[in-house]
Amino acid sequence: MRFDESTFLSELRQPKPDPGGGSTAAYTGMVALALVEKICVLEVLRAKKRRNDHKNLDNLLRQVRLKSDFFKSLVENDVLAYEGLAGAIKAGIRWPENYEVVIEVVESPHRIILGAIGSLQLISDIGRSCAHWLIPDLLVALELTCSTAKAAFHIAMANVDHIEDTRARQSLMEQLESAFRKAERHCFRLLESLKNSQGPG
Repeated sequence: MRFDESTFLSELRQPKPDPGGGSTAAYTGMVALALVEKICVLEVLRAKKRRNDHKNLDNLLRQVRLKSDFFKSLVENDVLAYEGLAGAIKAGIRWPENYEVVIEVVESPHRIILGAIGSLQLISDIGRSCAHWLIPDLLVALELTCSTAKAAFHIAMANVDHIEDTRARQSLMEQLESAFRKAERHCFRLLESLKNSQGPG
């Protein structure tokens, strides 16, 4: 599937395997970043109006757009990963011959979790300087990003079941849990920080 923002939701409604939960998690990450991008653009415009330096904001805006492109690629990659696994299952290929396709269906949502952690850092960066009336929107972006990480974690842990080697399965589960716990800690700290900065600015 080649990702198209204008048709993704229509595709998602269809009674077919893909796009599925992993792609939805990545798409949610894109939605969160679209809101962060809006906030960045508003802050750039505000800085220009006040004739303030906005180089840092311009750089942050570029990073947000790059991260959004990254999530876009993850939407497509998740579909390709699932198609690879489905093809192997249909052909009767099992572990360890199906190692590459099984690892990919775990690594694809793992990358979504790591992408969400990167998004949280961007949200933190803009939260330090944005106008106080934009904090509620930033909190929405934060909650969506936290949901992105949690959703991808659920998908990844379900896909781990396809790994028939006990040691390999345990190792990947530990990596996934470590990444998700890191995302959870970032979410909690950032939520508290943003709530505390909602006073007049």
